[in-house]
Amino acid sequence: MCWGAIQCIGPMYLILIKETLNLEGYIKLLIDFFKSSVYDIENSIFEQDNCKVLKQNIFSKYLANKGIDSLERSQQSPDLSPIENVWSFLKNYLFNLRNNINSFEDLWYFSKKEFFSQQLRVLVNNFLEIT
Repeated sequence: MCWGAIQCIGPMYLILIKETLNLEGYIKLLIDFFKSSVYDIENSIFEQDNCKVLKQNIFSKYLANKGIDSLERSQQSPDLSPIENVWSFLKNYLFNLRNNINSFEDLWYFSKKEFFSQQLRVLVNNFLEIT
């Protein structure tokens, strides 16, 4: 599994997660992400996608203690979620490359390459301008 984050100027964070994450592992991943990657925490908004982990009290308390606003989107409207649009774009890109992907390393290489591409940056910028 991979986990990614975007910001208003485009994709910013993509990591590979090799093990299955339980509640504590996922919350730790999110807290570590905020500690190491979010520089302008006062002006940040964390978009929640109704994932059960994100609804847990411990994570909600962490966001509140750090002064991070939270934006909830309906699971019934994934088209309104910028990150869901990024995943859809990435899946289509990788599907079109399926004959060139011969290993897990190839898959990860092309995933990272496209995730941080200028084309995806423009997609994120355009989407965020209209939402």
